[in-house]
Amino acid sequence: VIQEIINKDASLQTIDNWSEIRKIFNPFIGYKIDEICKDLNYQLGEGKNKFANLTKEIIMKKGNENLSRDLMVSIKSNNAKKDGIIFRTIRINDKNRIQEEISLPAFSDENIKENNWEESEFFKYLNKPFVFVIFKEIDKNNFVFHNIEYYLMNDADIKKAKKVWIDTK
Repeated sequence: VIQEIINKDASLQTIDNWSEIRKIFNPFIGYKIDEICKDLNYQLGEGKNKFANLTKEIIMKKGNENLSRDLMVSIKSNNAKKDGIIFRTIRINDKNRIQEEISLPAFSDENIKENNWEESEFFKYLNKPFVFVIFKEIDKNNFVFHNIEYYLMNDADIKKAKKVWIDTK
């Protein structure tokens, strides 16, 4: 799925505020991480979430106040209990292959057992728009901001996810 997102035709899908979100990130496409940090006057951390934190910093400093506030709520929640967009920061190598698996939030056994598919947290999560903020490795531990893409799960993928959910139930 990630490979499809990286190479997809975005004209087939739309999400609210996409053009505004894209305007926030477009100026940084192709920039090295240290160049982005310098522009934002931001010190990149060392933790596993450093690229996610950089994404938040870009939104806070480059987005308009209302949109930035709304997007930060989406980023902080990143679960099915909140409305909004699910942001995921991913790193790809020079062959456009994702470097790490993308995790899903934990879903309670109780929710799976007691709810039908359409009421489940998993179903609600998968039906939210995803925005992938993509960083590409250009050499050993040196990344550029590659692109930002959005993805709305299609019916075929929803059906596959439902099968997994049923098997889990």
